Amino acid sequence: MHKPLWSLRPQSNDDGTVSLVELNPTLQEASQNMIPAGIQRIIAGHIHVFEALSFADSRAPSFVIGTGGTSLDPQPEGSLEGVAIGGTTVRNGSIVAQFGFTTLERIGSEWITQLRGVDGTPVHTCSTAGRDIDCADEP
Repeated sequence: MHKPLWSLRPQSNDDGTVSLVELNPTLQEASQNMIPAGIQRIIAGHIHVFEALSFADSRAPSFVIGTGGTSLDPQPEGSLEGVAIGGTTVRNGSIVAQFGFTTLERIGSEWITQLRGVDGTPVHTCSTAGRDIDCADEP
């Protein structure tokens, strides 16, 4: 998908803080926040960040891979856990605003998704098993 069904867009506020805005409530309403059961992952772009979200209900994890954009969204602070989105809440998630590219590699039943800098060095890694995501910055 180009526009993500479930994502949180970082937005700069007038006071210098960064807030998260739910990106696509119209598409969420049209889809009734449901996708076919056989879909294992959702990968989209549109926002100029790397974002990985798993949810409190059984829906598929969502990845936004928009780090090759011409401008970057601001980096939000704090945890995404518990943030309300699309009729559920985020179980695990991360947002990284950095120019680069993403690789996906399947190892057994697990997917390793890595945000990489322009030189190919891993910056942020997420492992996905089933419908949950575990992400961490690289040392």
